[in-house]
Amino acid sequence: MNKNPWLYQTGQNWKMGLFNFLIFISLCLFGILVWRINYREALTSIIPSQGTLSLAFVSIGALAITWLWFSIRCPKCKISIGSYLMTKSDALSFFNDLSKLHRCPNCGFDGLKEKGDEKGTDSDGSAQNHTSAP
Repeated sequence: MNKNPWLYQTGQNWKMGLFNFLIFISLCLFGILVWRINYREALTSIIPSQGTLSLAFVSIGALAITWLWFSIRCPKCKISIGSYLMTKSDALSFFNDLSKLHRCPNCGFDGLKEKGDEKGTDSDGSAQNHTSAP
């Protein structure tokens, strides 16, 4: 069995990194917004208005979720893993499930290319059919 997470095996771990970066930026903007609300007179020429900060942190947060929803896909069955796990997993365990995933929950692809496996076929040329769930 493959010990590396599925995201790493399929070369998609950078997509999760970008998601984490966008969430970090969104949370920083939220922190600045809270600070701006509590200290309205401080640095008003440098710090944007409350409306601008609110719109920015919500927009970047929504962009991060949308990115995660659409970007992480199984190379074999093309299902969106982010959307699959967001709709099927518990909210508290979603990120843990995604980071520790070892195979596609839809088709069972483990991220490793097999002999003769360029487009989802076995070495004898027959199509692979995996129906196991995680």
